[in-house]
Amino acid sequence: LSAEHDQSIHITGAPFKTLINSYAMHGSEGAGEKAEVVLSKLEEHYYSGLYPEARPSVDMYNDVILAWTKDPCEGSGRRAQEIFTRMQEMHDEGIPNMKPNGFSYMALAVAHALCPDEGCQERAE
Repeated sequence: LSAEHDQSIHITGAPFKTLINSYAMHGSEGAGEKAEVVLSKLEEHYYSGLYPEARPSVDMYNDVILAWTKDPCEGSGRRAQEIFTRMQEMHDEGIPNMKPNGFSYMALAVAHALCPDEGCQERAE
């Protein structure tokens, strides 16, 4: 998506959610990183104020964490933890509807359990 703002274009979160969800459900090499890039682009559009209809959701953050479980690699547990922490910080800052839910905790535990890095499995407990 272009960085230029066109008033006639209304970007919503739906295409972003669909793409993130596809990485989370089907997985592939680099699924976690690809899903995270899409989420970052969505955040950029939303928090710039140019596209207020492109709002990130807990489900999108959960799907990025889940995408990291589909491609366990060096650093995947840490990256999943960073996404979870961002969600928790947004909730703590009062951003509506960003509180991690049961799925958030489960996906994070699975990401740590599958991560090949030393110490990840202990964090899953």
